[in-house]
Amino acid sequence: MAVIDTIETSQFNPHIEILEEDLEYGPARMLYVEDICQSAMWLDPALTGEPVLKYARRLRETVSREMKEAPPKEILVMGGAGLEVPRFLLRDLPDAHITVVEVDPVMEQVAQRYFGMEDLRRSGRLDLTIADASLYLEKLVNHGGRNRFDLIIEDAFCGIHAETALLTDKACIETRQLLTDKGAYVINLVSAITGSDSWPLLMERDILLRFFEAVRAYPATPDLEQEKVQNIIMAANGYAAQAM
Repeated sequence: MAVIDTIETSQFNPHIEILEEDLEYGPARMLYVEDICQSAMWLDPALTGEPVLKYARRLRETVSREMKEAPPKEILVMGGAGLEVPRFLLRDLPDAHITVVEVDPVMEQVAQRYFGMEDLRRSGRLDLTIADASLYLEKLVNHGGRNRFDLIIEDAFCGIHAETALLTDKACIETRQLLTDKGAYVINLVSAITGSDSWPLLMERDILLRFFEAVRAYPATPDLEQEKVQNIIMAANGYAAQAM
């Protein structure tokens, strides 16, 4: 493992490290925040667009499963970091346009310098906006931007903690308004499946069911003990009775 750069100028992510490491399929570049890897990409051009991290692989599988009948064309991704999620979406969905909202301008610089952001932008199918995602949702709704996205992904973290403002009734209401009728809302959540550390999963499931008809959860590491904390990908779609 080689440390490429250390960045401590961000007010949102106080300690960022860029590392390169040999993994199962070859060398990868990794973005760490406070010793937690948030994004990665393969350095072998033959693997461009293939997700590296387990959560990203599970998120990719979830999008494919949930959107199989109607592949999304307009996508909103809340949280950018090293753009691992937008990268595989651009590869898998050649007709899709992706809007990424990232709160940290330092992350934009990191993505540009180390994670090929300009190559992704050059396609004309990716836009990145520096903004607080919760305020961005509110602004879109208030300006009449309803039924705008086929897929919304919540992958926003401040440091190593999920952005809690996006895990609320208000965020679900606004997300529901911004989705097309057959759209889906997908969330990267950190939680256990059972036990005392499962409350984020239980809480978010209850919130989502107030506004969506169907909610499913896919653990990133299915063989991990259910009491252990891990990434869990949640997917929600359909109008719940309370939301109509």
